Amino acid sequence: MPITEVGYLNNEWKHRSERPRIRSGASRRANTSPRTVDVHDARPLDEAGVLDLDTNGFVRVTHRSNVMDFRDSSQIKSVYIPEMSDVLRNLTGADEVLAHVFAPIRSEDPEFFFGAYSLYMHCDYALCVEEKRTDEVLRMQGSPLADNREGWNFAWYNVWRPIDHEVQARPLTIIDASTLDSADVIDYRPTDDEVASLPVFNADQRLYYFPQMQTDEILVFKQMDTRRDRAQVCPHTSFDDPDSPPNPLPRRSIELRLMCAFAPTS
Repeated sequence: MPITEVGYLNNEWKHRSERPRIRSGASRRANTSPRTVDVHDARPLDEAGVLDLDTNGFVRVTHRSNVMDFRDSSQIKSVYIPEMSDVLRNLTGADEVLAHVFAPIRSEDPEFFFGAYSLYMHCDYALCVEEKRTDEVLRMQGSPLADNREGWNFAWYNVWRPIDHEVQARPLTIIDASTLDSADVIDYRPTDDEVASLPVFNADQRLYYFPQMQTDEILVFKQMDTRRDRAQVCPHTSFDDPDSPPNPLPRRSIELRLMCAFAPTS
C-alpha cells in the first residue's frame, strides 16, 4: 500500500463564497496543497467481485480494443467510441449511450495545461451543470431526447485506459464514492465559461488504484448521476507511486467521457 502525497484543494475554499480558478500550473500551486494519504490496492476487491459502479463508483474491465492507433481521431470515432459504448451499455443497462468528448493522450509534456495528467484531485464535472451538459450532448448527437427527456435519468462516466505500455509511473488513483462526503466537493472554474468540481481533503476518504494497469484494462468511474440514491462521483488524479520501478516508462493514457441515458420506469 503506497503512502504518498496527493494534491487537494485548499480547505479555505470550503468556507468561501466565490469559486476558485485553476487553469495553469501557477493557479494549481496557489490553490492546492499536498496531503499525505494511503493509496490502497483495488485488485483484491476486484478479484473478490465486490466493487460496484453505483456504490463505490468505479470498476475495472478487461477489454482488448481493435484501435490500432489511439492518436488517430478517426479510429477513436469509428472504433473506440462504439466499443466503449457497448462496454457501458453492458455494465449499466443503459437505454442509450452518447459520447461527450474524448481527451488527447495524457502525458507529462502536453501542449496545453489540461492535456497533462492531473497533479491534483478533481472531478470532470459539477452537479450544477448537469442539465446544461445533458442538453448539449443530446443536441450534439441528434437524439430525440433533446426535445423531451421528461422522466429520463442520466449518468456520466469516465473510461480511462493506459496505452502503448503498462502503467509504470504516475498511476491514476480515485476516491471510493462510498467514502466521499458531498459537502467536501467544491465547484471551481477551469475556464471562464466552464464549471467543474474538486474535493477538499477528508481523512475518511479512501483512495484506490490498480497497480501496473495493462493496455487491455480500462477503469470505468462515475462522474455525475441524476439518480441521487447512487454513487455520484469519483474524484481522481495521478500520484507519485513510491513502488514505481527505477527509470519507469512515462505514462500514456486516454480517457473517454460518455453519458448513459435510462428510460423512465413504471
